[in-house]
Amino acid sequence: MKEEIKNQWRKTILEKTKIDPKYHDKVLSYLEMYIVNESLYGHVSEPISRAHWEDLWEKVMPLSLLVLEQIDMDKVEFTAYPTDTDSFRVITDDNDEHIVNEIVSVINGKINEGYNVKIYKAIQSIMKDGNDVEVMFRMGFYKNN
Repeated sequence: MKEEIKNQWRKTILEKTKIDPKYHDKVLSYLEMYIVNESLYGHVSEPISRAHWEDLWEKVMPLSLLVLEQIDMDKVEFTAYPTDTDSFRVITDDNDEHIVNEIVSVINGKINEGYNVKIYKAIQSIMKDGNDVEVMFRMGFYKNN
C-alpha cells in the first residue's frame, strides 16, 4: 500500500478508534489484506457489486475495527490466507454492540485460555434473519510451543 494512502487511512479511520497507535501499521496491513482478498477471491463467480462494497465499508469494517479495539493485539496476527483458520458463527440480535461483544467474547476467551489468534476476517459476513443476525468470522487459535 502506498505510504500516502496509509497516512490518509491512519488519519481518517484509525485515529478515530481506540486502537493503540503502536498497532496502527499492523491494522493497516490487515485492512489491505482484507480488501485485496475480497477483490480477488470474495466472489469468484461474479463481479463484486457496489452494494457489497458499501456493506463492507459501512458495516463490516467499522464493526471489525470495534472488535480489534477490544482484544489484546499482542496476541493477534493477521493472515492473508484462510489456511489454518476456521469459520465461526454467532447468532445475536440486530445490535452492533451485541455483534461486537459476541466476537470479542470468543477471541478473549481463547486468549485467556493461553491461545494466540490468527485472524483472516474479524467479520466475514453479517446476514439478517428476522430479528436475529448471523455473523460469520474466520480465524484460528494456536498455542506457542
